[in-house]
Amino acid sequence: MPQLYRKAIDVQPGDEVGCLNINGRGKIPVAILSEDEGDASAIIQESLQLKFERIDDSVFALPVHIKKNGSPHCAVEDVDGDGVDDLVCHFKDDLETYDGTLKDSTATVDGAYYNQANEAAPFLGIPDAICIVKQPEPLPEPEEAAAIAEKLEESSSSHD
Repeated sequence: MPQLYRKAIDVQPGDEVGCLNINGRGKIPVAILSEDEGDASAIIQESLQLKFERIDDSVFALPVHIKKNGSPHCAVEDVDGDGVDDLVCHFKDDLETYDGTLKDSTATVDGAYYNQANEAAPFLGIPDAICIVKQPEPLPEPEEAAAIAEKLEESSSSHD
């Protein structure tokens, strides 16, 4: 069995704790930090998933975002200033599959990489601390809002 490839990750690179607002309107950047030249290019970008723990301890995963040209939304750059290129990928902020049950804990990235024999082998990022920005309760539908306003009006007029 191939050796597991482990690398540190940084969710929201540059932030001490990556606070995420999963609202369906953006991408979540994650840096996979390299220690040696060539580490970043060995990762199979299409295979990457950003994973979180839910309150019930199950796992929630987001795929790497695919650009209009069909390629993963990833770039090679030195994120941590150590002179070695890292891989920064953006993951789709998918509100359709998010149900509001993520823990403030850690996130990780998993997928595959090409080992020295040029064979695909498992990759697992070392977890990074995150916090989840809680979404506000949705506003009531117009009919429901009108009924609430009417009840409030009745209540205030009965106190006059």
